[in-house]
Amino acid sequence: MLPALVLTLAVGLGAAAPPALPPMMAAARDGDAAAVTRLLNEGVSVRAAAPDGSTALHWAAHAGHTAIVSRLLAAGADAGAVTDLGVAPLHLAAAAGHAAIVQTLLNAGASATALTEAGIDPLMEAARVGDAAAVRALLDAGADPRRTEPVRGQTALMWAASGGHRAAAEALLARGAAVHARSLTRPLVVMFDRGPSRSVKTSGQDAHRVTAGGLTPLLFAALSGDVPTLEVLLAHGAPSNDVAADGRSALVLAAFDGHGTAARRLIEAGADVQADGAGYTALHAAVLRGDNDSVRALLARGANVHARLRQGSPVRRFGSQWALSHTLRGATPLMLAVAYLEVTLVRTLLAAGADPSLGLADGHTPLTMAAGAMVEREARPSDLVRWNVTDADTPLIPRDRRDVEAVVQALLDAGASPRDAGPGGQTPLHLAAADGHVGVIRALVAQGAVIDAQDAQGQTPLSLTLPRPAQPGRAPARAGQPEAEAVLRALAAAPRPPA
Repeated sequence: MLPALVLTLAVGLGAAAPPALPPMMAAARDGDAAAVTRLLNEGVSVRAAAPDGSTALHWAAHAGHTAIVSRLLAAGADAGAVTDLGVAPLHLAAAAGHAAIVQTLLNAGASATALTEAGIDPLMEAARVGDAAAVRALLDAGADPRRTEPVRGQTALMWAASGGHRAAAEALLARGAAVHARSLTRPLVVMFDRGPSRSVKTSGQDAHRVTAGGLTPLLFAALSGDVPTLEVLLAHGAPSNDVAADGRSALVLAAFDGHGTAARRLIEAGADVQADGAGYTALHAAVLRGDNDSVRALLARGANVHARLRQGSPVRRFGSQWALSHTLRGATPLMLAVAYLEVTLVRTLLAAGADPSLGLADGHTPLTMAAGAMVEREARPSDLVRWNVTDADTPLIPRDRRDVEAVVQALLDAGASPRDAGPGGQTPLHLAAADGHVGVIRALVAQGAVIDAQDAQGQTPLSLTLPRPAQPGRAPARAGQPEAEAVLRALAAAPRPPA
């Protein structure tokens, strides 16, 4: 939605008292009825305006002083006075949620269709703050519920839905607001990742042009996550499968933004659980959010557990964020759950038939990723909270060893092969050995991992546990993993059943 009108800047209402504020305006702002009466008796003009065009009536309307608004109007204040940005007292009263003052101003002849220079009418302001009484008063006075503002082509109903204001939305719909209206579209250049190894922050060759906008009231409600507003819109014929210009469906929007309850309501309303117009499904989004309830609801409605991530979501240049990394293209929901060590989700997806062998095009499998493969992905805000990590450009998120072991065991129990090698010929055992993860080493060997397997460089899991001096121009020094080394030597010496 468009940002709220900066009305406070237009008339100076957001700051402390301006140094040169005339006494009448100061009294109206402060709600000092006695001072207002005294100044009127002294002959101070009730229509006097500040250099920006604001009057005492603007101040009183904004501050919510109903009695003073009535007193000023009775003394001849102009209900239609506007600032140099076209802001009338009615805009301010509507934007502040003062329904009684809205009605008072309308009774005094204020225009319900007055527009600011930005093309905003009082109805949109009342809808934005969810003042249903003001919305009804403005509609009764002739405001048009189907009118669009000129910049993004948004309606009052869209603003109400964006704020999750059910009562305001109901009032608008009852008077003919267009439930199928769409906002304007516009080209937008975004990054789907941060460039190779995040070294490129603004690289033109890595940027992508998408089409933004094209949002309906239901899509705004999905973004806000307000279920009562969703219910109202659905009841008035809004299609549960609304899709934005960038391909995101209402269900994907709700799931991606972490509004699980809204996502599940859309599922109940028949939303397409397979939709992937943005390059990913609601199942991917729910996994990213760690929302097991929505994952289960999606699976129950037939969501494709093997859907592939075709395209990532746009990312900011810095910091952690909710984003599906373009580096994970080809990932199934299971691969994504493994990437973020979502143990419960891994088990849920495997129970639903997820194939533990389906990995990325580069050869990484869910098991290699769980064992320690480094595949770039965004650090989620929830992970920063969990680990008390201070946000940074590339925050490092620890891997809980218990979660690693649980995910590895779940994958092995589901039939994942510990012998399948990833990029460079490294098996899960190579990765666990390099990480010194004894529990994973034992689990992999117990399921048939080859202890003396060699990667493309001729290294075995055991060799990766040994310390190594720096190799100038080739590799940095490597500390050893003595515990993992001891376990591998013991397992190699132990009798093993024939393969």
